[in-house]
Amino acid sequence: MGCALDPTLWGTGTFLDCATAVVDFAFGPLGVRRLECRSAVTNERGTAAMGKLGAVREGTLRDCFECPAGPVDHIMWSILAKEWRPDGARDRRRRA
Repeated sequence: MGCALDPTLWGTGTFLDCATAVVDFAFGPLGVRRLECRSAVTNERGTAAMGKLGAVREGTLRDCFECPAGPVDHIMWSILAKEWRPDGARDRRRRA
């Protein structure tokens, strides 16, 4: 799962609303069992957003993405269908 938002939408809750809908669709009609997501180690907002969504941090992928400034480490996240509680993600957003 990947996502990019215009900076004018940062901090509005748009990511969590959209990501929750995507995860609901993947685990519901599509029957997906596991989703994997990544965020750059240096992307604090992305890391926080994955936590609010309820994703579980699984590890660090070293030098996994090439950027103009050089290779970037990513955090690997997962969400399992059997653990997914979309209302929990929404509740976490309200408290954040």
